[in-house]
Amino acid sequence: MKKRSNILIIGLTGLLAILVYACNIDMPCQETTDVFLRAQLCRIDSTGKERVVKASVSIKAIDKDSLWYDQRANLSEIALPLKPNEETTSFEISLLLDTVWHHDVLSIHHENQDFFISMECGAIVKHRILGTEITSSDIIKEVVILNEEVNNKPDTHLKIYVE
Repeated sequence: MKKRSNILIIGLTGLLAILVYACNIDMPCQETTDVFLRAQLCRIDSTGKERVVKASVSIKAIDKDSLWYDQRANLSEIALPLKPNEETTSFEISLLLDTVWHHDVLSIHHENQDFFISMECGAIVKHRILGTEITSSDIIKEVVILNEEVNNKPDTHLKIYVE
């Protein structure tokens, strides 16, 4: 009987040690924590069909000394971060189309929401697009919101129509 209780105590102690060790293992984050607004560049051709535009792109954040794209060639989609502590994020967008650089300023108005993913990944700031504004229009003619929820999923949020 004493032998059985010793085996039971050793077994329970071993099980407890395994559980304590398992709780302390650092698990890697299995999700991306990058939150980007994704926009597709489009044009309506002479037949009225929508076409994806590939262009060389330079994008600079307004009010910040940060260049997101520096003359990247053949882009049809861009990914941009929104400011987590402000409700408007503005970018100077330069597109090289037909050997001419065109410059526009696009502002995105948004709400911000802190979102806890998990202990391993931490938290992110999600955004909800409220609207867009083209304050300097050289080549951008219209911006259409496809998906107003900006989070860590790779969805397309805007279509930017150029001339």
